[in-house]
Amino acid sequence: MIAGALIAGLVGWLAGGALNWLARWLPARREAAAPTGENVRSNDFSRSARATATEVATTNPEVAATNPGIFRVGPPSRQRELALQAAAALAAIGLWLRYGLALALLPAGVAGLLLLLIAAIDLDRRLVLNEVLIVGSALALLYAAMGGWTQLLNALLGGALALGLFILVALLPRLIVRSGTLMGVGDVKLAGLIGLLFGYPAGLQALFLGVIAGGLVSAALLLTRRLPRKATIPYAPFLAVGGIAVLLLERA
Repeated sequence: MIAGALIAGLVGWLAGGALNWLARWLPARREAAAPTGENVRSNDFSRSARATATEVATTNPEVAATNPGIFRVGPPSRQRELALQAAAALAAIGLWLRYGLALALLPAGVAGLLLLLIAAIDLDRRLVLNEVLIVGSALALLYAAMGGWTQLLNALLGGALALGLFILVALLPRLIVRSGTLMGVGDVKLAGLIGLLFGYPAGLQALFLGVIAGGLVSAALLLTRRLPRKATIPYAPFLAVGGIAVLLLERA
């Protein structure tokens, strides 16, 4: 068991290195494909998030300096890359201890790596890329279909409920106070992907854990004055944490 965990950790570390390459290459490829002189259009509200991060870094350099992972937007730092590899290694060890050599280890590992990739790109660029979501959704539906109609319908139900719930959460501020949103369109789409990956009710449980994690971190940063009141933080990493927690903790 210990030897297996060590091997799993090594595989996870190497997989994290591959994720770092993808986290650099995918946004760079997107930017290179944009017409010269035009801003790259994101698939969410990340442009405003990047503007907020830039404004915070300019007007509150001491805040940005103490929270570089929140306010820094651009190519990943070495610290972020090491953190991703460490997270991938720890997740791999946890999945090995959870599933062993069971067949479920493969789809769980793919789901975990997919969530880590999305989290890394959101941390670096404030982007949740459509191409990653589409590939993840296709894999989730393919895996669900292999389990039969019941599993496929459960995945579709989980995706529909998660997407509908987060659309409501995103639009709530506009409906009530007619200003702003609580999260970007990319986060809403990610919620739908998590619903597809985990089905019902595990998908909603993953989102609940992610929202709680995001709320606790935001509250801590606000209370310690490390986060300006109007600043935004990347939300995809918290949703990814919720998803990985479900992978590690849900019953077989």
